[in-house]
Amino acid sequence: MPGRWITSTNIVDETLDDGAQTKTYNLSKSNFLSDVMLRIRATNGATSNLTTTIDGQTSKIEVLAQSSTLKSYTGIECLRLARFALGVWPSGDETQLPAGVQHQEFPILFCRGVGDEAAMLAAKLLKSLQLKVTVDISISATAGYATTTGRIQIVEREWVSDDPPLSKFILKETEVETYTSLASGDKDFDIPLGQTVRRIMLQAYEAAIEDGTDVTHVKVGFNNFTETPIDARWDMLQAQNKQDFRLDDFVKAVLIMGEDADTYASRVSRIKAAFAQARTAVSVYTITAVAGDTITIGYSDLATPTALTTDAPCNIQVVSATGNPFCVMLDFDPGGNFMQGIPTALLDSMKVRITNGGAGAAVALVMQELLSLA
Repeated sequence: MPGRWITSTNIVDETLDDGAQTKTYNLSKSNFLSDVMLRIRATNGATSNLTTTIDGQTSKIEVLAQSSTLKSYTGIECLRLARFALGVWPSGDETQLPAGVQHQEFPILFCRGVGDEAAMLAAKLLKSLQLKVTVDISISATAGYATTTGRIQIVEREWVSDDPPLSKFILKETEVETYTSLASGDKDFDIPLGQTVRRIMLQAYEAAIEDGTDVTHVKVGFNNFTETPIDARWDMLQAQNKQDFRLDDFVKAVLIMGEDADTYASRVSRIKAAFAQARTAVSVYTITAVAGDTITIGYSDLATPTALTTDAPCNIQVVSATGNPFCVMLDFDPGGNFMQGIPTALLDSMKVRITNGGAGAAVALVMQELLSLA
């Protein structure tokens, strides 16, 4: 019988605890596991939620197969990886409005993309397979969520077939380094040896600082840099990623609560267009300044006219000139066919070197390795 895809629900709207927590869920071990869709949602406090988002509060997503960790990254890292793999930013809704419902979908991918029959997890060979989620449903009337409104859903997509399990590749993705950038100088990161490295995602973010400022150059070296497969400026790597992964301009729309001269850190870089729109007929919002990802808004009453100093709803949309803000993908398998990649077991060393251009950026490396049960 030919193989077929099935999509099944593992968890439906389970209530999360209030506050910080780590939840563990058993995943299906019946077939080949292609991907898992994790959805987290919560309802804002009665006045607003000016500081917390679902992706920002999801600090760790892990998949554990028996004693091995196959996935380990933050919520934002999960979304960035999915943008590179799928070409779109995963579904979600960020809002600061009173009693507004925020949600975010996190695709946990064992595949290169939808319908991939070559890369998937042979879950039916495992004795245990678990998803661990660390999230903070912080409770506050003005800067968090309403009590007992956190919910989680888990949906799994599986490939049902008689394919030999040893014929499948496994994509392991783990955060291997974190660092805070300095004002100048180089920083080397040692890449663990042993498996085939397919990609490395490098991130650098500091609020109100433009993309490519705190980290300006990236270099990959083998055997003490006697060979350098990648040696390029950060901004050129981003431009190449946008082309190679066929990414459109990154666009973000959000509902905020703001007053005149308020700021909003959008996590969108190289902003080439920004729009603000009031939700009341007699008021107007404007964008008065942009610094890195941070937008300053002006808020006025048309009838008076005068600046308004009470928070009110505002629609904001920002458009980036880059495809995946504040990160670059170091791609060692540009053909996407598993024929390339770096067999690190044959190396004495593998390093990623960044050039610091400014102090204060949160830097992280997520490594994608290609595993096989054969």
